[in-house]
Amino acid sequence: MFGSKKTAVVYIKEKTLRVGNVSLGKPKIENDQDYSWTRENLDTIISQAIKNCKTDTFRLLLDESVCQVVYNSLNEGNFEKDKIKEKIEEITGQKIDKTIWGFKYVQIAKDIPKGIQSVIISPSFLQNAFPGFSKSKIKIETIEPLSIALARLCAEENFPYIIIHSSSPTTVISAIKDVVLTSNTFEEKFKIDDLKKIYNYTKENYMTPGKIIVSSFPDMLNINDLKVENMEIENKEMDPLIGIALKKPRRVEEDIILNITLFEKMIRNKEAGEENKKENKETEKADNQKEPKNITEKEPMPIEEQIFAEPENKRSKIPTLLFILFIITVISGLGYFAFTKTTLTKKLNQISIPIISKPTPIPTNTPAPKPSPTPTKIKNLDKKGLKIKILNGSGIKGLASKVAESLIDLDYNEPETGNADSYDFETTIIEAKESKEDYIEILQEDLKDYSTNPDIKLTLDEENDFDILITIGKN
Repeated sequence: MFGSKKTAVVYIKEKTLRVGNVSLGKPKIENDQDYSWTRENLDTIISQAIKNCKTDTFRLLLDESVCQVVYNSLNEGNFEKDKIKEKIEEITGQKIDKTIWGFKYVQIAKDIPKGIQSVIISPSFLQNAFPGFSKSKIKIETIEPLSIALARLCAEENFPYIIIHSSSPTTVISAIKDVVLTSNTFEEKFKIDDLKKIYNYTKENYMTPGKIIVSSFPDMLNINDLKVENMEIENKEMDPLIGIALKKPRRVEEDIILNITLFEKMIRNKEAGEENKKENKETEKADNQKEPKNITEKEPMPIEEQIFAEPENKRSKIPTLLFILFIITVISGLGYFAFTKTTLTKKLNQISIPIISKPTPIPTNTPAPKPSPTPTKIKNLDKKGLKIKILNGSGIKGLASKVAESLIDLDYNEPETGNADSYDFETTIIEAKESKEDYIEILQEDLKDYSTNPDIKLTLDEENDFDILITIGKN
């Protein structure tokens, strides 16, 4: 792998992609290659890019043709996620339930209300590109839209400006500092009227743009024709690959751009799942009487920061996200579970793991067709054989670790712990494989100090790395 002064970038559009190594200092791009990709050959192209760039770690730059970036200001009382979703759908004119989207709170000026920077990824792009990324051995360090990468190169501008970047298609961006207000792509010939529409939109909704920055000029258009109300025109050589390479490590208090998305988590989860399988095999060989390891748990992070946060050096180990990979595959044509459609709409919006509730039987006077497990049967179950993962969905710091320690004291193998995708779970949820149904009753008893009435679901895939997934709620 090359030194830290070089960054490998994949810039992907609907049908083409560009790959290169970015050297900073005096920025330049090396090993610059262009490819045409399809759903069938993307994994092969990525493998070739890994070989040419001599690294498997890349930053992923999304063209505006495969995503959409919008900004909107909201009243302080309307910062709930549902309100933000409604506003995004109003601006974009499309439903976003069945795609991946994220948002971040931003402040572009002291005299302008706090706002939301949102990014929506095209569903068709996800269906076509995800199989190729998941099959390859690429490691995605961060994801960012083209417009935000270009805006970073103009972050010194204190007043609204417009960027014209012609790279087939032509992309026109309205921004202030490094916050994108709106972005548009033009497949056909870019016209002065298109520029005026963006200018007027920015002027009416925010402030009057003071400058046009021409990054790559559209063919057959005279630069002098761009003058709109005496705006300054500046030619500035900008390469979006350099823009994303210049992105600095995450600082929570200054983080105003899209970074990690669920799409990236799914890509990175493939390798994380393979590592977990290897670790589980090693754990099985260990002495069962070995002193339990110290269980550590990350401090809870708001869901917006999970979406926008800079990836850490340690890759996420959330094997249950493999289930999301499975659902995405179903959407792309391999579907064979009838409940997928219902759960996908609800859970992608919440950026959490899909869960299908199993109806609770209604007691009747009719004897059950088969007897309930007797206490003797429960006592004979091998707790040591269970592979359990505990996620903290309550927002109470360290709760997953406490639950794990209590199970270890009750002769369970050491569970893996982590945080759920959100901290608004009211009820504890126990998901299990159908083959492990016999353990539910004793597990409920062992968890009674933390949950008196958990929601039981036998929906965990039999191929999952874990037998039981427990999401700790507030009750």
